[in-house]
Order: sequence, then C-alpha cells, then structure tokens
Amino acid sequence: MNIQKINELLEAQASTAKTHQTQPASSSANSETTFARQPASAVVDMTQQQLVSRLLQPDADYGLIQGCRKPSLFKSGAEKLAAHYQLRSEVSVLHRTEDIPNQFVSYEIKVTLYNQAGAVVSEGLGAANSKERKFSRGDFYSSINTVIKMARKRAFIDAVLTGTATSGIFTQDMEDIASPPTEIHRIG
Repeated sequence: MNIQKINELLEAQASTAKTHQTQPASSSANSETTFARQPASAVVDMTQQQLVSRLLQPDADYGLIQGCRKPSLFKSGAEKLAAHYQLRSEVSVLHRTEDIPNQFVSYEIKVTLYNQAGAVVSEGLGAANSKERKFSRGDFYSSINTVIKMARKRAFIDAVLTGTATSGIFTQDMEDIASPPTEIHRIG
C-alpha cells in the first residue's frame, strides 16, 4: 500500500468522524438555533487523530504493515501515548510454561494501566512462545528472554490501545506477528 492510499485511509477515518459531528437544527418553537448532541465516539476520534499527528512519528512510532488495513502501533508509540496520559503500568505473568528439555517456553502476560489517582484505566493481554516462526530460527536459549519481552510488549500495546481509545486508529503491533520479510510503509 503506498503513501497516497494510507493518507486516503486516514482521511476517510476523519471524514467518518466528521459526519457524526454536531449539525445545527432549527427549532420550530422559536428562531433560536439548537444543536444535536454529538456522539462521544466522534469527539474521541477527532481528538485522538489530532493527538496522534502531533505526538507520534511515522515509521518510528507507527506504520502500515503490508497486508494490514490500519496502521500498527509500535512499542515506542505506545510508550509516548502512555506518558502523554500519565499512565503507569504493572506487569503480571498469568501463565508460564518452561519445558527446557523440549526447548519450549510460553508466557501469557497481563499489563494493567493506572491513572495518576491509581484507578485502573485498562488491561491488556499478550502471549508469546518459542515455537513462533520468528523464534524457531535461532538458538533456543538465546530466545527465552526475547519471548517473554515479546509477550510483555504485546500486552502493553493492547492495554495502551484500549486505555487511550486509539484502537479506532491503530491495530495491534502486527510486526510481531507478520512473517519476514515485513515491509513497513510510511504514513503522511
């Protein structure tokens, strides 16, 4: 997908949000103009798209992965969004399997995001295992740490997408799932 198509996709998302914006309606009872309520989702979409364009850098914080219709949020972008909203994270290992003799490890991670008051904003889940194609090519013992970091990264991005209401703009970090060679296209 080329840059022109990516820009058209983002413009279409913005246009969809604009169609939900407030439209003036004349009141038959008097000559004053009244306004219909705007759906909350339209407000969030517009605000989030403006924030994303100011805060995140294409190719570094997000990008379009070949075969995906929406841009993917990368870890650096998720970190910037979490910092902008002053969210702190807590990581929990929900499930772990470490079968070293059979060269298999698997981790399921939960990341919980909290606001400054300590209230839970969102939770994200992520999993990774050593049988994934990207890990099965190298030395098993060298990949153990990478597998757990990948599960944590997936959980963190999941939590940020939900907690910052940006899942309408981005998809999960597909670079982790796509098989090589992966081609990333610039947005904007």
